[in-house]
Amino acid sequence: MYKYFWKPLEKDQRDAVECEVRGTIPSWLTGTLFRNGPGKYEFGEEQYNHLFDGAAVLHKFVFNEGKVIYQNRLLDTDTYRSNMAANRIVIGEFGTAVAPDPCKNLLNRYFTHFSRKMEQTDNTNVNVVEFCDQIYALTETPYMNRIDPEKLVATKKVELDKLISVNLSTAHPHFEPDGSMINFGVQFGKSSNYHVIKIPPIDKECTDSIDYAERIATLPVLTSPTYFHSFGMTENYIIFIEQPYYLNILSILSTRVTNKSYQDCYEWRQGIKNVFHVINKETKEVSQVKYVSDPFFFFHLINAYEDENHIVIDAICYPDDKIVNAFFLANLRQGPHVEGYENFPAPDVRRYVLPLNVPEGVPEGAKENLVSIDSRAFAKKKDNTTIFLAPERFAHASFEMPRINYDSYNTKKYRYAYGANMRKSEMNELVKIDWLTKKVNRWYENEDWIVGEPVFIPKPNPTAEDDGVVLSPVISSLPGESAFLLVLDATSFTELARAEIPSDVHVPLNFHGNFVKKCYPAPPSSSV
Repeated sequence: MYKYFWKPLEKDQRDAVECEVRGTIPSWLTGTLFRNGPGKYEFGEEQYNHLFDGAAVLHKFVFNEGKVIYQNRLLDTDTYRSNMAANRIVIGEFGTAVAPDPCKNLLNRYFTHFSRKMEQTDNTNVNVVEFCDQIYALTETPYMNRIDPEKLVATKKVELDKLISVNLSTAHPHFEPDGSMINFGVQFGKSSNYHVIKIPPIDKECTDSIDYAERIATLPVLTSPTYFHSFGMTENYIIFIEQPYYLNILSILSTRVTNKSYQDCYEWRQGIKNVFHVINKETKEVSQVKYVSDPFFFFHLINAYEDENHIVIDAICYPDDKIVNAFFLANLRQGPHVEGYENFPAPDVRRYVLPLNVPEGVPEGAKENLVSIDSRAFAKKKDNTTIFLAPERFAHASFEMPRINYDSYNTKKYRYAYGANMRKSEMNELVKIDWLTKKVNRWYENEDWIVGEPVFIPKPNPTAEDDGVVLSPVISSLPGESAFLLVLDATSFTELARAEIPSDVHVPLNFHGNFVKKCYPAPPSSSV
């Protein structure tokens, strides 16, 4: 049954189709939900190896007057066009190496490699965000694609590496109250550095804003660059968590010669602790206090905020990097219980608390807990510059793809988070967790379905943090069954409606998405 989830998209749905709505969609819900994820896993006779590699497919759900319109389209990136023209994979992805060009021998490949800069994919298949009233698709390379929100085509390739020296960046930027986009990247070289990137909203149309991207803080890479998919931000700080999944720079720079993938160039270094780096937004200085914890791997942070001279960071954690290998398509197509993966790695919801001020007189190695706010998290002074962190664990749910009421509670103390729960090693249950009461609300209906990242949309003039709806795509593993978009009341976490997509429309699994308050209908089919 699992093979259907990873079935490649053979024909995209460029013409809009109306969904059959069962139930009642709130009358105030007007706008567009954009989603992004991989959908095409082969070019010619060559196939991608990893879930993260597939060619990007953009999805669009338009809500208006209780009706829902759906479209999807393969994104026409430079990488996609190059692969289509060659009828093979010509640019490597995270878990797929570039096959040798049959027209070149080894010597030619060496000359090609050293005569031009490192070639990276612009297959922006991870996230989609709104910035200055424009829509952008993102991945983990320094490229973003501006999207025509009606046609779902790429209109401009944004190359951050031409503005700021970065080789990789996250697909999960944060946004300041003034509209500025904040992101985190890494620069390879003899002196590698991490950079905090800021793109200010210079003008509403965003035609010039990207050109004003600037590096606002720098953190030196002490050994090797670590893997990062997201970072934390509070009102006054940027938090970067260095995990022991390290990149071999020499390997990554020579992939066109060695035929290695990005994933081949990462290694988990057993026994090395995670380091929490704290950067002051105003002074641009990196805290001299070193916050460390027992090792863990993570993709996503839920939220971060300040509370009485503490930084609170909530994260979705794994014991090591096995989750990365679990996402190879050969494993996914057989299900989570293939040989070697008897237990599909389940995530652990954790809260780490970083005390910003250490009381004078606390001796080194003292067992005294430096956390003075209401939390079961622990912080211990190891020496004058190092604090060891032990987390508070949320024991009642094990979920991924976390979301919150971002517009009102990102960087602020919050109560509720939403996610796709790992139920019997399958992501077929939605959850809402309450950090105050430690209670969990659940939505589950069918073990043959996979739920997607739940996106929270607040009601106009909300009266509470969870006053709104949650939207999540639901895909069946059974061929012929309709996929649908689920609409939940966020407060009670009960179903309000579902918008069923026609059963002859293939809806690939998708990663992340965002809701914008403007309706973007599809243009006439003749212009798509």
